[in-house]
Amino acid sequence: MNASEELLNYPLVSVIIITKDRRADLKKAIKSLQELDYPRDKLEVVVVEEADKPAEVRGVKYIFIPRLNKGFGYARNIGIKNAKGEIIAFTDDDCIVEKNWLMELVKPFKDDKIMGMAGGVLVRNCSLTGYAENILGFPGGGIRRIIQSRNKIIPIKYLSTCNCAYRKKVFDEFGLFNERTKHSGEDYLFAEKVVTKYICLFNPAAIAYHKPRGSLRGVFKWFVRRGISEVLMLKEIRGVKRTKHLLIILKNSLIVRLLVLVTLITLAGLPIIVYPLLFLAYYFFLFFRERFPYEIYPNFKYGVIHSTESENKKCRGKNSQLLWLVPIVKMVMDLGMEWGRIKGLFLYWRD
Repeated sequence: MNASEELLNYPLVSVIIITKDRRADLKKAIKSLQELDYPRDKLEVVVVEEADKPAEVRGVKYIFIPRLNKGFGYARNIGIKNAKGEIIAFTDDDCIVEKNWLMELVKPFKDDKIMGMAGGVLVRNCSLTGYAENILGFPGGGIRRIIQSRNKIIPIKYLSTCNCAYRKKVFDEFGLFNERTKHSGEDYLFAEKVVTKYICLFNPAAIAYHKPRGSLRGVFKWFVRRGISEVLMLKEIRGVKRTKHLLIILKNSLIVRLLVLVTLITLAGLPIIVYPLLFLAYYFFLFFRERFPYEIYPNFKYGVIHSTESENKKCRGKNSQLLWLVPIVKMVMDLGMEWGRIKGLFLYWRD
């Protein structure tokens, strides 16, 4: 089969973007989709915008929804209902994709057994805090997931809608995204259903660059939302999965960990000075645990491997700063997540 025949065999893909009050970011996202190395007659871009009034976006299938704050699942489901593709791909309005992104995301679907695909998510041209997020696995698995894959296509259980695709018939079988999880988590719940029956894969070569939070305040606020979502998902899970999810929340809870730690220190009769020492020990534990990008790639810089010695010298100082910052960002994430869980409990019982 020659190259032109191969292109003809690529499936019709609908790329869905949902957006709200982020026109500048949306413009960049659409531009990157329009520059994809993918047959134009096999590509449909569907933009679902929640706003006060419609404002058409050129070059895409534009769908306006009124400002009802029904959440991510509701908006994505409208996109799916209006999509023509046999493959439904998703990315965020603050993402920019590589030119080969869709080619790499779609290629494994040649195997009829594959029902879902996820791609790698990186950040670029941002603050050190943004790069630290990515090392820690956010968003969408970050550099951590790419390195763990060893640049191979591997099975995956969680598909983030900032960079993933499903066969459309999967939605016919399992239904659409959960619309009650307004604080996010609808992609997690949907993927959980699909992977129990079908194979889903991760391709590290299908790269999307996500706009990071970029500040400790932004990281904290984002993880507050994740914490709320984590608790409210208990309403949508039943049976053994619900118990397992609750145990994960308790295991990761800072309050639970702190109570256990205080109890052990009290029972052991240790002095108060132990507390700051334990904090320092935790910091250095995170420092050594998250140093993996530098060990695997000595010339690692923000997801880029430099080949010239001059470039390596330029980045060594920044690498050092970044390595020391990662544990601080992780602590901010944990604090935000815990505050979110507390707020989530309030909302859970209130509703």
